[in-house]
Amino acid sequence: MIEFDIILSRDHILINSDGDILLVDTGSPASFHENGSIHLGGEVFPVATSLMGVDSAYVADKVGQPVSGLLGMDIIGRLGMKIDIPGGKLTFSPSTDGMNRVPSGWGLGYMSMEMTLDGRPAKVILDTGAPTSYVSESITAELTPVGRVTDFNPLVPGDTFETLTFEFPASFA
Repeated sequence: MIEFDIILSRDHILINSDGDILLVDTGSPASFHENGSIHLGGEVFPVATSLMGVDSAYVADKVGQPVSGLLGMDIIGRLGMKIDIPGGKLTFSPSTDGMNRVPSGWGLGYMSMEMTLDGRPAKVILDTGAPTSYVSESITAELTPVGRVTDFNPLVPGDTFETLTFEFPASFA
């Protein structure tokens, strides 16, 4: 088991691995690092230096602090992961011993799980690299917005956009 203190910056989950600050992003199919490798718990993972034009400088600008790279599902998917936001800890383990398992799966480069959203079952993508969660308009069609948020996505023209926010009950496991 490898345990890290969680660094929260602009609602993003980051860890410090051997002096490298990494964004933990289950919404990314691949990892990258400015030096071409990620060191995690004594293991070295060769990775690209960017992904679809996104590099460490871009991520640092969006999360509000310097980062060395992004930890994506190519590495996370090999490990069990426990995220304890209130306790401030993130743990990786090759097995799930001692961890309660959230029913989930991963494929096509992302992690998915079953949830209940506003009383309705739904399969959702768990994206720890996003500070805002997104749902189908069918979930929010009859709800009143509670605000707006500005978010970013490097695949969106201009990369930033504004969206409505809603509150509703959600549960899993």
